[in-house]
Amino acid sequence: MRYKEFLRVEIAHQYFASDLAGLVLVPQERTLKILRGQHFLVKRTARGIKILVPINEEGQALPIVDDGDVLAFDVFPTSGIVGEFTDDSALSHGKVLLFTNEGLGEGELELFVSETTAGETFDGFPVIAKIQIKASEVDLNGPAPIYRAIFKSKSVKWRYYFVSNPGTTGLDVKERNGQLTFNEVILQDERSDQIATSIRLNFPGTQLVVFESDTSIPYSNKAIKNIQLLQNENVVIKHLPNPDAIDHGIQIIQIR
Repeated sequence: MRYKEFLRVEIAHQYFASDLAGLVLVPQERTLKILRGQHFLVKRTARGIKILVPINEEGQALPIVDDGDVLAFDVFPTSGIVGEFTDDSALSHGKVLLFTNEGLGEGELELFVSETTAGETFDGFPVIAKIQIKASEVDLNGPAPIYRAIFKSKSVKWRYYFVSNPGTTGLDVKERNGQLTFNEVILQDERSDQIATSIRLNFPGTQLVVFESDTSIPYSNKAIKNIQLLQNENVVIKHLPNPDAIDHGIQIIQIR
């Protein structure tokens, strides 16, 4: 029997730079019955799954897709890292993400996001999202769409605390590509900033200069390069280190 590609579903997560990173896509039982009944094939890909449809000698798809057919999948993590860095702040208690193609405009492939009730487990991990593809939205004999379910990462504003000699002037933090902006933070009352208070206790007689990103930066396992420390427009540090996740966006750097 000959087959052609019907559709793909790919998963992307802002935290992970290049792969599924411990996410697995599992068809629900009713979906498997629909696919098997029409002789579809389900194949795993590097980023999700693809579904193949049998075709005749003229290359036309053989199965009949009913308007009510919905292909449903559960998304499970296979490590605690996914749950740690996935942004679920907008979800109601006991709900998980729901991705669907229903209502997408022509050419739109990023799945709509809403929420739905949680459910099953996989290898001890609870479902973190569900994906529903309305089959009638896909042209059996047209080009195979590649739908994308995008998980957002938690994010936090970055703060650089520079500990320097008294009288140091002209410091600035810039991201060379201009995608991030850092502004100097004037600490009116350092007692309200526990980090600043701790630095003062550990480094008496020094000067403290603080810069903060103007927007929250998503956590990622890929470092952001080209964030530079300048002094009087001269590069002092070419690549400032990214704050570790456990430090919640805080990076303390001692300079001379």
